[in-house]
Amino acid sequence: MTMNFKVRDCLKEDAGKGIARIHEERFREFNFQHDEIIIIEVPNTSNHSYARIHDCREGDENLNSIWLDSCLRKNIGVGLGSEVKIRKSEAKIAKSIEILPLDEDGDFTSSQLVTDLNGRVVGRNDYVIFYKWGKHEFKILNCFPENTPVIIKQTTNMVVKEKRKINPEVSIDKINKFFDEIIVDDVSVDRMKRVFDEIIEGDKVIIGDPEKAIQHYQNANNFYTDHIKNVNIITRLASAHINLGKMTKVRGEFYKAYDFYREVLSTLKIHKDVIRENIKNLAKLLHNE
Repeated sequence: MTMNFKVRDCLKEDAGKGIARIHEERFREFNFQHDEIIIIEVPNTSNHSYARIHDCREGDENLNSIWLDSCLRKNIGVGLGSEVKIRKSEAKIAKSIEILPLDEDGDFTSSQLVTDLNGRVVGRNDYVIFYKWGKHEFKILNCFPENTPVIIKQTTNMVVKEKRKINPEVSIDKINKFFDEIIVDDVSVDRMKRVFDEIIEGDKVIIGDPEKAIQHYQNANNFYTDHIKNVNIITRLASAHINLGKMTKVRGEFYKAYDFYREVLSTLKIHKDVIRENIKNLAKLLHNE
């Protein structure tokens, strides 16, 4: 039996627990058992994730609603008001899991994570969160057995991967070594300064506040015009997008990373005559990074 449900935000007490709730009447119709494992799917797509099903005593106007927290919605790729369908599923006991911390706060050992996530049903590339002295988010990189949802148990070997640190200045410094002179063609010093300032501000917050960094880099793009033939500005813009691409790739947001890398190529192609003989060295640098 399958049925479409409209997504609502989870009950406060369910946040970060991997629980999906449906109206108690639908719960009985599906013949669900409390804490049973289900698969949540987006109609006409391959998007899906797994959860434990509970019932919910809400009014009849919510008969076809499903309550999901932000993490489950992220895993499935839906927002509030979207439609999903559910059905019973099965999962195997996780023998081992590779997990990546996505925030800077908290230093959790493997044993702590196994305890805090005990009983959670996950799949490869799923995000999980829990609240313990604040909100903590992780990404499941790999799990064994493969190609099946797994249940985290105390016996699971939890391998905590080290989050890669990104130094925003590294790429900029390396790239700038390829250029000995700055070319300025009919552009105001004020506009150049504003571009530089926005890029520098973006570099400062790229790790702690990536959304703010993106805004600074976008401001730099807005101030920038093709009339600026300043090699340093061109390469700084390119390196800004390289850093954003690396950061989003580490976080698993591969499509967003692709967009940032594509922006690098676009910028370099526009100014290939300015960069001239250094383009091969720059490409080699990007490959090594």
